[in-house]
Order: sequence, then C-alpha cells, then structure tokens
Amino acid sequence: MTGNLAANVRHDNLETTNDAGFSLIETLVALLLLAVVLAMTPPAFDLARRIAGVGPQLERAATTATAQETLARQLSAALPLKSVDDAGRLLSPLVGGAQRLAFIAPPPLSAPAAGLQRYEIALAPGTPASETDLVLRSSPFLPPTAQRFGPSPTATTVLVERASSLGFRYFGPPLPPNTGGDIWHSEWDRPTLPTLVEIVFETAGPSGRTERHVLLIELKVARTR
Repeated sequence: MTGNLAANVRHDNLETTNDAGFSLIETLVALLLLAVVLAMTPPAFDLARRIAGVGPQLERAATTATAQETLARQLSAALPLKSVDDAGRLLSPLVGGAQRLAFIAPPPLSAPAAGLQRYEIALAPGTPASETDLVLRSSPFLPPTAQRFGPSPTATTVLVERASSLGFRYFGPPLPPNTGGDIWHSEWDRPTLPTLVEIVFETAGPSGRTERHVLLIELKVARTR
C-alpha cells in the first residue's frame, strides 16, 4: 500500500514537471519564430528610415506645387491697368525684369484683401538670412488719379522657402521700329501685357539636391485682345 502511494506521488510529480516545461518541438518552433523575426528586423528598420526620408520630400513637392498654382492663378488674371508706385511715378500694367515682376490683378476669393491689388514676385531674405524665399507681395491698387497720403501697406506671402535663381521672360511683339511675330524679351515695361510669362526658379530639397522649376503662364486678357 505504501509502495503504491509512493509510486503514485512520483508519477504525479513527473506529470507536473512535464506540464510546466517545454518540449523539444516547442523549443524548436520558438527558435524558428525568433530567427524569422530577427531576419525581418533589418528590412523593417530600412523601410522606416526610407519612409522618414520621403516624408520631407513629399511635403516639399506639395509646397512647390501649391506655389506654382498660386503664381499661375494670380498672374493669369493680370489686368491692363496703370498704377503708381510709392513715389507717385506712373507704372505700366506689368513691369518685369529678369529677376522681378509686378502686375495688377484681383485678389483670390479666399484673400482677406478687397479690391484690386498690385502684386510683386521676387526673392526675399529667409531664415537663416543666408537663404532666400520666393515671395508674393501685395498692396492695394492705386490708379494714377488717386490721391496719395503715404506708402501703401504691403503684405508678404512666402510661397517657397529656400528658393533661388529666380528668373523671368516675357513673350510678346517686338519693340518698335521692329516688326514681325512675338518674341521672348528679358524685360517688359509697356502699356500692354505680354502674351506669355515664363518663371524659372530653383529649390533645395532635404537632401541638398537642387531642383529646377519652369512655369509658363498665359495671360488671359493679353490673349483675348
């Protein structure tokens, strides 16, 4: 009787020990799963690193696309109206040089400003000061007959940060006494608007690589005259 009881106790202890441990198959499966996880870890880290690097590039591309859309929308709505500058000098509807352009157009519907605006596209000091930003300045349009009481308030919108090499070209008829079809000009200061305006600028991406952007804009009023 005592021998049977002792045998039963040893049998129960053996079952308890077997239940609390791991079998050889379970251990091999666990090691296999661990090996698979370890094998997948480097690609996962590499994928996360690539995603982190693509994010700023996509954001930069979206900002540049929005800037191009803004420039195209505002410049294509340019009007053949004369204005004056802060010194009271008479200005043509569109005054453009190789690196700066000013024109008159209505503000977008979302803008807080009311009435026609005189816009200027140029480069301005950014942050840090060694960088330049592509900006769009706007001020109320003042016709030549308007009475002036001081400089007009100017609002500045940064379109693209870290932009450079801004350039313009203007497509229209040659200056008298030359005749013939439309040609490209490096400057524009006439009573009429050009047919096309080309805007070229460069941006520096997160990786430091320079990208060149070319925007060709058709002026609606010039095309219909």
